[in-house]
Amino acid sequence: MLKELLEKKEKYGHSVGPAIRARRKELGMTVVQLAGKSGLSGAFISLIERGKSSYSLVSLQSIAEALDVDIGYFIDVPEGESLVKRAGANDYLDIDSPVKYRLLSSSLPHQRMEQISMEIPPGYQFPFVKRDGEGFIYVLEGELVITVAGDESVLGPGDSIHYDYQAGIGTANHSEKPTVLLWCGAPAWLHKNLTDNEDSES
Repeated sequence: MLKELLEKKEKYGHSVGPAIRARRKELGMTVVQLAGKSGLSGAFISLIERGKSSYSLVSLQSIAEALDVDIGYFIDVPEGESLVKRAGANDYLDIDSPVKYRLLSSSLPHQRMEQISMEIPPGYQFPFVKRDGEGFIYVLEGELVITVAGDESVLGPGDSIHYDYQAGIGTANHSEKPTVLLWCGAPAWLHKNLTDNEDSES
């Protein structure tokens, strides 16, 4: 799998859409089949493949699982053994998304949660998500509209929310300014998948 990852990045760089399309065709899957397996809409996947839509890390993870690859197939994850994350460190995930993701968690053995800071541009809306696991959001700057199980709340600086993804989650920044937040989630799918992949190669 590591060899496939390097070959993909050499050919596509970090353009996620073409990489998704190539992997889907390699598996002989249609857009409709990928949609059914990932839990996302076919129209949404088609737009991602053509570079016409943005996406969240959670959506990308669902697509990666449906295509039988880990999320590292699509993005570069900062490396580092230190438990401490310094303020000036360049720990941003290399992903072609309008949202800036900075990885705050370290690679602990048997890690059970993930921590990421996000800077969400004005007018951005995440795709609806329903999956296993929990999430926690603490808003640092700006405004976030979040819908959990159909109930909408508007969060401002200092507000937080803890939710179960199985309830169905929708989030958006409808304001005219960026929203900055801290997101914590369990299980720690980002590190878990990359670690499992490394173990399989050893």
